[in-house]
Amino acid sequence: MKFTKFFSILFLLATVFFGYTSVVEAGSAGSLSGPTSYAVTNIPEDGVVSPDGTSLYVVTTYMGTGTVRFFTRNVSTGALSGGVDYSIGMSSYGVAISPDGTSVYVVNEYGASHGLLTLYSRNTTTGTLSGGSVTYSLPDGAKQILMSPNGTSVYILSSYNSNGYVTLYSRNTTTGTLSGRVDYLTGKPYTNGFALSPDGKSLYVTTNDTSNNGFILLYTINASTGTLSGPIVYPVTVGYTVQGITISPDNKTLYVGTPGPSVSVYARNTTTGTLSGRVDYPANHVISSFVVSPDGYSLYGNVPGIGFGAPPAYIVLFNRDPSTGSLSGEVDYSAGRSYAPYANFLSPDGTSLYRVASGSSASSVDFYVRAINGGINVSSNVPATWTITGPTTILDSGTSQSYPSEPLGPYAITWGPVPGYTTPNPSALTLTFGSSISFSGTYTITPTVNVHF
Repeated sequence: MKFTKFFSILFLLATVFFGYTSVVEAGSAGSLSGPTSYAVTNIPEDGVVSPDGTSLYVVTTYMGTGTVRFFTRNVSTGALSGGVDYSIGMSSYGVAISPDGTSVYVVNEYGASHGLLTLYSRNTTTGTLSGGSVTYSLPDGAKQILMSPNGTSVYILSSYNSNGYVTLYSRNTTTGTLSGRVDYLTGKPYTNGFALSPDGKSLYVTTNDTSNNGFILLYTINASTGTLSGPIVYPVTVGYTVQGITISPDNKTLYVGTPGPSVSVYARNTTTGTLSGRVDYPANHVISSFVVSPDGYSLYGNVPGIGFGAPPAYIVLFNRDPSTGSLSGEVDYSAGRSYAPYANFLSPDGTSLYRVASGSSASSVDFYVRAINGGINVSSNVPATWTITGPTTILDSGTSQSYPSEPLGPYAITWGPVPGYTTPNPSALTLTFGSSISFSGTYTITPTVNVHF
């Protein structure tokens, strides 16, 4: 609670005379509120926010026709506006944007013979797209796309006719054009998901064989050319597939969704990219894709519904320890849709989570506000007043109060006088994401001095 000074004094009087204490439970960092839904045409498959946070692009598909829908994004609130469709004329499944924000790439399925990758030029001021006539061939069954952190390589994941591929194109960082297609046969018939390490050293692919045994494939990336070597094969499951995979921003931890259901966590060697020390965390659902927040405190999973009339889809939140990569405290958010494809994605600043979703009556981009504030706790051994100053000002009183969602930054507390007690000294603490700070005031009885005449 936040009080004016007048009500703060009244509250203190109440505590002195009636012994009243109020406690407010603290909230959870990384928690989601919303959603606000923005309609899209057809069935949305994937989405991405531009590096500057001003634009959001969603690819949709239906009956062999695809679109890219462009929204303008408010960088302060995360809200979307506008909604311009760029028609592609073929099914669209994946989208990526270059690190400099100048190029947008869309993975399409072209007939029954092969896929196509479409290049758009992006206006970095307005976010609008142009071009779309330049295309690059891909294996059939191409669905997912990743861009190297330095913007020089594009990787596409495909699976068709019992063959899994990773396709590499080299990218001209000035023009955005691609060249030198190289296809890497994974040696497994099915590919499900893939992830690039943020340091650009490693590419990981989740696959399964004809017996549904699941594997992670590790490819080492040549820093100069983007070419792949390997893979090293890590068996993950027996008789079950593995799908979602992601890597933490600090490059130290890899997460993969496994049956059980559970989230399997591997320690990653930041020099070699090799994996070790698997730990399985029980989950309420089988998770098809993951994303770790930029600050490293939250892991979000996507649980798609399996069809119209089926149970709703979910967004799953795990609290993540950024020091160890360990997980705790699963929270499930019902997406309210009976069917949803495979994409949750975050804004670069980590304040907004977006999910592409569809149901029996509508398709949309669902926007959730992500809590990045922290908690402030105050306690004193006697009823007292206090003033907290910092990014926000709090005037309050009592013996125990909690403020669960306050802006991050430095705070200082000043304690009010209580008759008959010595006032505690002021103190200062800094509130950071994923944590809370606690101010404790200890009032000591003022000694009575007897004067004799």
